[in-house]
Amino acid sequence: MYNKKNKMSEHIGGKGSGASSSSEFLRAYRIGVLAGANASYSNIPKKAAISYTTAADLLEARNQRGILADLSSILVTESTCPVPYIPGQHRDLVYVSTNLDYANLSPGSNGIAYTTDGVYATVTNFGTLRSIDGYYNVRSGLRNPNGVMQSLIDGKIYITSTVYGTLISVTIGGLGYSTVVPSGLTGANGITQDNSGNFYVSGNAVYKVTPSATVSTISPLVSTGITYASDGNLYVTTPTYGVYQLNTLGAGTNIYSTTTPLYGITQANDGNLYICGPSSILRMDLSGQVMNFAPLTGAYGITQGADENFYITATSGPVYQIVVQ
Repeated sequence: MYNKKNKMSEHIGGKGSGASSSSEFLRAYRIGVLAGANASYSNIPKKAAISYTTAADLLEARNQRGILADLSSILVTESTCPVPYIPGQHRDLVYVSTNLDYANLSPGSNGIAYTTDGVYATVTNFGTLRSIDGYYNVRSGLRNPNGVMQSLIDGKIYITSTVYGTLISVTIGGLGYSTVVPSGLTGANGITQDNSGNFYVSGNAVYKVTPSATVSTISPLVSTGITYASDGNLYVTTPTYGVYQLNTLGAGTNIYSTTTPLYGITQANDGNLYICGPSSILRMDLSGQVMNFAPLTGAYGITQGADENFYITATSGPVYQIVVQ
């Protein structure tokens, strides 16, 4: 899907075969989102004359986080797949429609992630990790799975358990399985990861899990969703207080106050945060300015696919597709 022709065109603003305007350039040089329900959008490092030709190249680019400040140093390549906008050079996504009951997982569907193998969702009631593409179980026998994401560092799927407070890893395809943290993540819900490989888990508090699996509590905040954003901060939703911006040490502030319960949160390729509320999907910029984005009742987990559309679990069971343009 991520094949690119190796044909290079002129720099941005040039009149070569690749792009005749900056807007055409932005459309030509967008990369696929490979983030989980609580992961942030891609930041492409500034590299002159580099053509990202495979999914592995794209993953490497995402791991080298850095806002692209000088577009003139990047050469245009022709892409054969739909991909997002370059961070900092984007337009806001526009809601088009909601596809209802895209894949009914039964009540208990919670976390959702866009992975290199398609969209995965956890189903707590059945203890499964399920693929939405084909509706098959990737892994069974999980203990109350909830949050889910794919690491961009090792490519594994990481899953939290609300009841048991565990963190496990599963390989793409579901064959490999290991326990990363056996307990201590009380009430674990959402999960996200920073550029150094540290995980952050929302729950009865906000927890940090280092790459060596050391657990610490960085904030006593009771939280539902969590995402690591492009500004290096964590954004955390709560059941009663709104949205908090925290640094990776746990210090922060309430940037959006509401007593309405909020759940899943993700940063999309347009740089905005998208949040599951009880009756709608909210869009919030990093300063805390909020607007209703799409009507949807019972939304719980949210992720963005490479097609730029959102995929959302609901407490009643269905997975919804929010179509954008």
